Amino acid sequence: MIKSKFILASLGAAAALLSNAHAAVVQLDRNESEVVNGAIFQFASPQPTGTGYIDPFLRLHAGGNTGTEQGYNTSGRPTAFDELTDPNFTRNVLYSDLLKTQVTVNGSTYFQLLLDVNEPGGSKSLVSLTELQIYTSGTGSQTTSNVASLGTLRYDLDGNGDNTVVFDASLNSGSGSGDAYIYIPFFAAQNSDFVYLYAAFGDAEGDVQAGFEEFALVHNVTPVPELSSFFPIIGLMVAVGSTSYLRKRKLAQTVA
Repeated sequence: MIKSKFILASLGAAAALLSNAHAAVVQLDRNESEVVNGAIFQFASPQPTGTGYIDPFLRLHAGGNTGTEQGYNTSGRPTAFDELTDPNFTRNVLYSDLLKTQVTVNGSTYFQLLLDVNEPGGSKSLVSLTELQIYTSGTGSQTTSNVASLGTLRYDLDGNGDNTVVFDASLNSGSGSGDAYIYIPFFAAQNSDFVYLYAAFGDAEGDVQAGFEEFALVHNVTPVPELSSFFPIIGLMVAVGSTSYLRKRKLAQTVA
């Protein structure tokens, strides 16, 4: 059964209440889900990763013990940040590709992504997602270091505050099986538009230590259960009112 530290009653009610909240730091633990600025972050048990199930499109690795990493998917080279350049794992994505990931949760439509984090165990297993932005553009293969110029902003993790989602790489063993599903609220665009996902990892809540982080499209999966079937609305109101919000260090972006 899905649990939530915010005790979510429904996605609509959660989005309305959390949109007025201060910056939040949430940690995704086993069998939990969180809603941050309208997107659902859900723990993912190890699953099949063969062709046709997941479709990788962004792999980040800063190299060394840098503490942070950032980048966005593109087929352009050289890349601007910490993207690994194997074209099988960092590449252009079209809006028509994103449409294949649609699922319905509580009557609302989302795009489903998979995040695979790869960090050491023990005290170094936590890694923080500090930035998550999605843009669409008629121009593909961009390599700009000015992230805001990529196109039309469609989703921003920090759209309602300075938010962070912390993942624990030790909850699933090995790489490739995924650690979390991310459900992005549906948005409309042209099928031929390019979709850019920009992400940044690492801060005081969980620095990048070693391995790569990877995003993939998810195809032909069963939609997540209706979250409202598990939690009463009063639980949401009480939990939101009592949740402690933490401040986080922002990852600096290089402006071209």
